[in-house]
Amino acid sequence: MQQKLSHNEKLIDIAQTSNSQIFAQGVFPAEFSKAAMECFNESEEAYRGLFEDKGKYDAIMSALSDILYRQFPSKTFRNLVDAAAAGSGTRR
Repeated sequence: MQQKLSHNEKLIDIAQTSNSQIFAQGVFPAEFSKAAMECFNESEEAYRGLFEDKGKYDAIMSALSDILYRQFPSKTFRNLVDAAAAGSGTRR
């Protein structure tokens, strides 16, 4: 599920332009729910426990929110990396 979420452009954009509280309480719960349902549909047996235990669901959602927020670099950082790459003639 982390892999799905780490490539979610909406999450990346929000993480780069807002604080962790807005990320975790704003857009992340809906995106987490979508990804969890996709994973459940792909592997029902493995994800059944996630939907049967609200505490587990909330704990995993909270942990992934924190991990992903820290994983996504800020727009300022990305702009600096892109500018440095352009200056050296290379692209990311």
